[in-house]
Amino acid sequence: MAAAILLLTAPAFQGFSQSTVPPETLTITENSSTSLSVVWNGASITPTLIGSDHWSFTLPIAMGLNGEDGEASWAEPDTSGTYNDLVVNTGLTVSPAQLEVFSDAKPGGVNPLVGNGVTVPGEDITHDAVIAVTFFDNGDATRTVPESASTALLALPALLALFAMARLRQSSIPV
Repeated sequence: MAAAILLLTAPAFQGFSQSTVPPETLTITENSSTSLSVVWNGASITPTLIGSDHWSFTLPIAMGLNGEDGEASWAEPDTSGTYNDLVVNTGLTVSPAQLEVFSDAKPGGVNPLVGNGVTVPGEDITHDAVIAVTFFDNGDATRTVPESASTALLALPALLALFAMARLRQSSIPV
């Protein structure tokens, strides 16, 4: 499915680079407030956890993102009004590029927000190539509490065993 989306959005990326090389890919997935996975062109990169909802990682290229701004923002999926922010901390011509991810960030930036899972264009300045950058926030997925009937059924065997043990103990006490 990701390949189909990339093929459909490829014409949108053509204005960013005249290269005929297929776009490179950077996929970032937040799994929780302390777990982030980063995949660069199919290879995993291990990000460094700086703090809750804050990571950094390095790419082996000079990278541009959102023009000279060097930043892109994705809306949080829970509609809390917060967003996920990807920032290129190094200058546009510096390789390797140092990037930071801030999740659950408060509004205030000037970047346009795109939806969770939307691909935005970046640029590999080192190789004059387009980068398809996608951010998935799975860490804020709606979590549900089990309904009480199922939970009570889980406790039933333990309560029956406890009751049986008490009855057995009473019957074995000499009078």
